[in-house]
Amino acid sequence: MTNRSRWLVAIRFSALVALPATMMAPEIPTAAQARYGTGKRIVAVAWRMLLTGAVLTLALPVFAHHSFGIFDRNKRTTLVGTVKELQWTNPHCFIQLLVAREGDAQGTQDEWSIEMASPGQLVRGGWKPRTLKPGDKITVVIFPMRDGSKGGYFVSGTGSNGKLGATPR
Repeated sequence: MTNRSRWLVAIRFSALVALPATMMAPEIPTAAQARYGTGKRIVAVAWRMLLTGAVLTLALPVFAHHSFGIFDRNKRTTLVGTVKELQWTNPHCFIQLLVAREGDAQGTQDEWSIEMASPGQLVRGGWKPRTLKPGDKITVVIFPMRDGSKGGYFVSGTGSNGKLGATPR
């Protein structure tokens, strides 16, 4: 072997020894790296998963809140009574209505809770916080509760001075 060939072998050997460890032996990726990649991609996927979870968590109450499943929309019940209170509150307004029991000669009254739309929707339908006052005599049509309890969802109504405002659904 000549000096020149010894020199070339030494250079090649030193180059092999000086190679980074990643080039010497292949790195075995973790399960997460194999599935999602590495570095920035893992962070991006984690953020997407976190944001999706947050949006779904925040959206669930909205879906639950706007369910009208408790009302029987195939039936309508007409109630004649006296306003106890108009609750002008978010997210829904309520009329507390005192209704005489049918067939009761003593004049016993039941309190019905009638759910309505939000105050903003009622204002657009012509309602005001003082549209109904305690003691007003009204007739309302409601979708009754499915479970038979004394309540329902307001459909329409008339007061002593005519038709009550509309309630958008």
